Amino acid sequence: MNWHQLECAAQRVLAETMAGGSWVDALEDLMSAFGTFGGGIARIVPPDMFSLPTSGVTEVVRAVEAGRAPPITKRTQISPGPTDGFVCDQMDIYREARLRDPFYQDFLIPHGLAYQTSAFLDRTDAGAVNLITFKPRGSGGFDADELMTFSTVLPYMRAAAMASRGSLRAEARRCALSFERRGDPVIHLGHNGRVLETSPGAESALAPLIRIVACRIRAVSSADQQRLDGALKATLDARIPRLVSFATDDHAASFRLLVVPVLGRAQDVFNATAAVAIVIDASRGGRLDRETMELLAHSADLTPRESEVAHIVAEGGSPRDIAERIGISIETVRLHLKAAFRKLGVHSQRELALLAHRLTVH
Repeated sequence: MNWHQLECAAQRVLAETMAGGSWVDALEDLMSAFGTFGGGIARIVPPDMFSLPTSGVTEVVRAVEAGRAPPITKRTQISPGPTDGFVCDQMDIYREARLRDPFYQDFLIPHGLAYQTSAFLDRTDAGAVNLITFKPRGSGGFDADELMTFSTVLPYMRAAAMASRGSLRAEARRCALSFERRGDPVIHLGHNGRVLETSPGAESALAPLIRIVACRIRAVSSADQQRLDGALKATLDARIPRLVSFATDDHAASFRLLVVPVLGRAQDVFNATAAVAIVIDASRGGRLDRETMELLAHSADLTPRESEVAHIVAEGGSPRDIAERIGISIETVRLHLKAAFRKLGVHSQRELALLAHRLTVH
């Protein structure tokens, strides 16, 4: 193992995280420098695991997430503390339990992951985030000197984890603040749709049609719940903004819930906000404000040109108007519009304008 190569790889993880880059590419280099089969960062709360894996273990991790593996148990979980450095499953404290653990014996070992190390990186409100590595059978596992050398990268990796969690929090705050400044209550949602926090007035603004029950947004009517579930799924899974309207015959003053994805990676690992749901007062006018349009464009990851085209359409411009205003062909305008429609989850210029103006459901 080349100590200098290991340190350089850890420094790259930190540098890419600070610059908003991908954990995955830098982690691949780190696992290679470790001389391991693969690994990644993970938050394990038995029986669940939330991780950002490297290529060597991606298929195994996906099988765990899909429920195609024996459950992870608290008794056999490797749980290092902040002062422990790297620990491994060959240590006495873990060895006996691992020998009787179906997840380890009947799943990990047959998939080539015979030896595991783990080190504490960061603490969240829902469990610790650890750095995990694996070696295959026949490798001899991890010795004490190796674990000590591994531990030299932890200052970089812990700084990277804190930076990543901090950037996710900042992005969520930036997304929410744009609406809170206008007085729109905001609900922060985790990767699985659980309510993480709400701004003042959010729950009262939802009543009587929507409630927050056991950290979930619940609609009174089944039809509203279906629309709400569809919107949450589109936003959390496909990263597409969705707008849902709620009203009853005896509650004419309907309101709308705009669900916007928060950009970033590994929100599940860091138990961070993955989307914000904004309670929109339907009694307000339909004035298009640029800040809202820019936020929608950012949350849908529109390119600058797609954002420009979408904004002009939202203001009522036609493809010909757009072509003349920004000096491109109508065919190119239509390509940008098609891409913007797909990312925003709409199907026409009218739907795009309605979404931007927050006037109706589509």
